[in-house]
Amino acid sequence: MAKIRVHELAKELEKENKDIIAALQKIGIEGKSHMSSVEDEVAEKLRAMFGAKKSAKSVTGKEPEGEAQTRKQEAVPEKETQKAEPVTEKQEE
Repeated sequence: MAKIRVHELAKELEKENKDIIAALQKIGIEGKSHMSSVEDEVAEKLRAMFGAKKSAKSVTGKEPEGEAQTRKQEAVPEKETQKAEPVTEKQEE
């Protein structure tokens, strides 16, 4: 059985560590810190509690290629196409 750390699960669910620890305590599991580990079954319960679907990244540890490519394209800002005026130096007379 694989385990996941509280801080990794919090990052995946876009929550704070303390929110995950509080949810663990609600279901009767002791989680002391962000470095605590939880079993996959517990992680699935937490994902369900927070309304998250298990992503392909969390299953394989890698992001699907299509999503990675889309994310790269979104990160690149569009360049403005303005022509620069030529720089001329003033000659001293």
